[in-house]
Amino acid sequence: LNSLSIVITYMLSSVWHAILDNFRPVFVWISSLIIFYLVSSGTAGEEWTWPASYVQLLGTVVLLFGTAVYNGSVALPGLE
Repeated sequence: LNSLSIVITYMLSSVWHAILDNFRPVFVWISSLIIFYLVSSGTAGEEWTWPASYVQLLGTVVLLFGTAVYNGSVALPGLE
């Protein structure tokens, strides 16, 4: 995985490397939910629970929104 990061940084930029680093936890979490509900019938993976899964979802949204603001994809009023 580290060699893939080096290739991405070389071919694209360090900004893309940082963006993809932020999406890694999202992919791991979604994969774990898919394994639990679709692949293993509840014997492996992660179950959607109250309130922990909602807190995790909120944290993921904050992480991705913060990255979008930092990269300039989303403009906030008053911050120029």
